[in-house]
Amino acid sequence: MSPTRRLALLSTLSGVPVFAAPFLSIGDNAELYLTASTQIRYEDNVGLSQDAFKQDDLIYEFTPGFELVYGKKGNLKSNIAVYEQFVRYTDLNNLDSELLNVVWDVSYNLAKLSVSAEAAYRQITQNNRDTVGLGTLDSRRDVLSGSTNAEYAFTEKTKASIGISYSETAYADAFFVDSQSYTIPVNYFYGISPKVDLSAGFRYSQTTVDAVNQDSEDLNFNVGARGEFTAKLNGSFDVGYTVRSPEVGDDTGVVAVNAGLAYDYSPKTQFSLDARSGFDTNALGASQRSYGVTLGGNTQFNESFGANASIGYELVDFASTREDNFITIGLGLAYTINRHASLAANYTHQNNTSNSSLVEFAANTISFSANFRY
Repeated sequence: MSPTRRLALLSTLSGVPVFAAPFLSIGDNAELYLTASTQIRYEDNVGLSQDAFKQDDLIYEFTPGFELVYGKKGNLKSNIAVYEQFVRYTDLNNLDSELLNVVWDVSYNLAKLSVSAEAAYRQITQNNRDTVGLGTLDSRRDVLSGSTNAEYAFTEKTKASIGISYSETAYADAFFVDSQSYTIPVNYFYGISPKVDLSAGFRYSQTTVDAVNQDSEDLNFNVGARGEFTAKLNGSFDVGYTVRSPEVGDDTGVVAVNAGLAYDYSPKTQFSLDARSGFDTNALGASQRSYGVTLGGNTQFNESFGANASIGYELVDFASTREDNFITIGLGLAYTINRHASLAANYTHQNNTSNSSLVEFAANTISFSANFRY
């Protein structure tokens, strides 16, 4: 991920615009920003439960924080965002929470060598498709993740990269199973034009589950491409095959796809396509295959007013006889007041159908937020 896209991600997480003037300049190479977000949202199915058991509520959220940006000059650039979410429910007061989030990235670029790293710690309470059907309204979990990647250019056309990523999820509820995983990707790139590289690589992954006989190892071989494919189309993709070796049982395989493409329809309108297929390990520690695709778009009507929309579909095939079809729809409007403040309105629909009725649900969320960065 490029430094620009990482900066945009940090801004999204803290809910504030990226172009505000800093609260404090530290020397001539670092800037400190104070951030805050206030949100009111209505959820018609807080726990993502079946229709007969769903509960709705009006929720208030306040998120103060700060962001430290380093690297106005030189090859080293770094961003860190720290914020605390104060969540209050109108009726379901037992779900009130305070959630700490820390997101950090750093990059170092030379003529032939580029090194990047990312890390995050997030406290999460809300259910997702992975944690429904067990009679709890929220699934409190702490998620720690990090990755690093180094790429070296041997010649003008040939490059190679190696990295490692780590993720750990710890649940507060005994229903769910803690897990840790790491992945080592190795890739070789060959430039077929000044803006496009072909790639060949492999990924080794290991998942450790805090349950008996649930650990697994994955080995993936892939080919792909990256870069600016046309004047308007850019991104990366790879297609390959992954073999999962469980601690107990036979090896299984799946065609694996990872793709992220962006299309600049006009100077003000962009579309995106993200696709993925492969193995996952769910909150109960069981192995599953997942196949997903998301289409998105955003447009800027003028300097202040913009809109975005997305639709996603995921097919989840469990090792047992269970199969889920999960659909998400998102709509959003954003209004920039000035360089320090913005407003947003969002609607999200989630729908999960399954041959196991316990995990079927439909949920709608409407939210309004005000975001500040100074």
